[in-house]
Amino acid sequence: MKKEGVRLDYMVNFEMIGTTLSTGENQVYLTGYKRSNMANEMNTIATDFVQFLPQAEELNLFKRSDNYAFHETFKIPAQTLSSFDFKNFGFYHKAGDEAEKLHLENMNLIIGTSAFTLAKLLQNEIEIVQFQEQ
Repeated sequence: MKKEGVRLDYMVNFEMIGTTLSTGENQVYLTGYKRSNMANEMNTIATDFVQFLPQAEELNLFKRSDNYAFHETFKIPAQTLSSFDFKNFGFYHKAGDEAEKLHLENMNLIIGTSAFTLAKLLQNEIEIVQFQEQ
């Protein structure tokens, strides 16, 4: 993408949204929550949609998902939305992670809210700003 001159302002990755976050339905957490204003801007559109998950920071999930390559290559806010929080699904990287274990209704809510929220960010030309790393 970079070689082709594609300009990215920010990137959102979806990972493990097939379960219900322990804090409630139709909620996700954002890896690198404190690295940009993305969570705040998304929550301005969809109140309490994006949560802070301390374990994501402690386990450095920001660098352990597909978003990180975009962050490194394009130097942009690139973060992952997820509903898996280490308490709500016992099959993380284990056998038994099968389709019948998905919370499809909640996953559809997350997809719908995400699509609406991202469309509003783009429509309103909301700038997602990357904060300086500490």
